[in-house]
Amino acid sequence: MKQVVRCFLLDKEKILLVRHNENTKWTLPGWHIEANETIFEAIEREIKEEFNLKIKLTNPNKYLNYSHITEFPKPLSVYTINYTSPKHGELTKLEFIFVAEVVSWELIVQKEEIYDYKWFTKDEISKISWDVYSQILDLLTLF
Repeated sequence: MKQVVRCFLLDKEKILLVRHNENTKWTLPGWHIEANETIFEAIEREIKEEFNLKIKLTNPNKYLNYSHITEFPKPLSVYTINYTSPKHGELTKLEFIFVAEVVSWELIVQKEEIYDYKWFTKDEISKISWDVYSQILDLLTLF
């Protein structure tokens, strides 16, 4: 099973969303966990690679119960997605979703992986809900 890390990257009242190619919906930045890498190392590496940003993982919501997860900071969500890839057929991936803030700014976009990106308010994301993956919309209600 493929494992993926993503994060709600926050800057004041805005959230960074990306398109990895022109045919995809808006999604959270992040991608694959590499061999021998923790989920924490993976999300920090992915954001550094894709945007040259240093981030700080934050506590997503002090009211959520994470007694079954021992690592900290804890993911906002962990879920499995089943999907069909035109190239590889039926696949399953496990996604770890974090909340993070930008620590250092020198935004440089990795154009080989990022087709488009934009900082959205929560209201702006709601207005384009048809073009955003549903699991992101579900998690957005926690903010």
